[in-house]
Amino acid sequence: MVIHVDRSGTVEALEDALRTVVAHEGVRGVLILGCSANGFTPERVDPILQHQDVPVVGGLFPAILAGEEMLEVGTILVGLTMALTPVHVEGLDGNDRDYVAQIDAGLAAGSGAAGSGVAGSGAASTVLVLLDAFAPHIDRFIEALYTVLGPEKTYLGGGVGSLEMDRSPALLSNRGMTTGGALLLVLDTASCLGVGHGWTPVAGPFRVTESEGVEIRSLDSVTAFDVYREVIREAGGGDITRECFFEIAKAYPFGISRMEEELVVRDPFAVNSRGALVCVGSVPRGAFVHVLHGDEESLLAAAADAREQIARNRDRLTARGGTDGTARETTRLFFDCISRVLFLGDRFPEELRAVTLGASALVGACSIGEVANNGDSYLEFYNKTAVVADIEH
Repeated sequence: MVIHVDRSGTVEALEDALRTVVAHEGVRGVLILGCSANGFTPERVDPILQHQDVPVVGGLFPAILAGEEMLEVGTILVGLTMALTPVHVEGLDGNDRDYVAQIDAGLAAGSGAAGSGVAGSGAASTVLVLLDAFAPHIDRFIEALYTVLGPEKTYLGGGVGSLEMDRSPALLSNRGMTTGGALLLVLDTASCLGVGHGWTPVAGPFRVTESEGVEIRSLDSVTAFDVYREVIREAGGGDITRECFFEIAKAYPFGISRMEEELVVRDPFAVNSRGALVCVGSVPRGAFVHVLHGDEESLLAAAADAREQIARNRDRLTARGGTDGTARETTRLFFDCISRVLFLGDRFPEELRAVTLGASALVGACSIGEVANNGDSYLEFYNKTAVVADIEH
């Protein structure tokens, strides 16, 4: 892989960096991780992206990561040297889209794109996933993706967008800047992944008796905000109101119960006038949820454990024949939820150091929601979670 870090965040620097990275021998595609604060617009960026002769997939995030450095302005470009297949999926904000058909068609068309190859046929494949963090049908898309590509691949990625939640175009591809969809890169290479969050239950479970998309409307047949407010008060978190909701709620996410799996964290970020809690990602009616809490130490420990999982999962991958055990060069890719960054504050550099430990190179993004599995468990869209993987090249 070829890594280029631009700290200016200008359109001119993006164009120059693309030219530089693509010129490297063996580069077959480019991953772009940019900052929302760069101020990229379709009018200026689309002609640059559409001019590229190799597949380009990327997104804009609240912040990006280069080694132990977090950038709130800038762009990271990663030149990919393995066979790859890009896929563009539309309509995560619509009800009538057939995501399975789109993914199938994209895989068939993408395998013949310039710079790409036939990727994704084996268990050693890695699937990078970038999606509109505020689209209401993320879970339907994730289910379709798992249906098409199956359980044996390693998936990781995150939600693009800004903390202003303005739904400006934040997905980057050869089509230009878009919103409301998802981008995939299926890479013909092995990777080993770790996932951790550090949040533990303080109340529940509560049954979701009414929900719609990303809104939790009632818990145990009581208005969701009323239940949530009482739980936080009893847990010592103070009196949460609409005006201070995000400041307090960032320490009290929900955990969706999954059979024989760790809780899937779901982040409430607002309460509407009807008392419904608005989350990053949907919570289905009938699900059971806990209210979770954590502290700085538990989050830091979970991030370190996610890094340690990489070695354990590498041994498992070798045992089942996904790799021959030969040591290969790797790049570490890290998607860390921006709400973890906000929660940890001045201690976030400790988390970044914990995850960077032992990596020859690390790039990543502070995302709005994370996508991961570990090659065995079901594919999920997470919140407030650290997802890290070593990708072979």
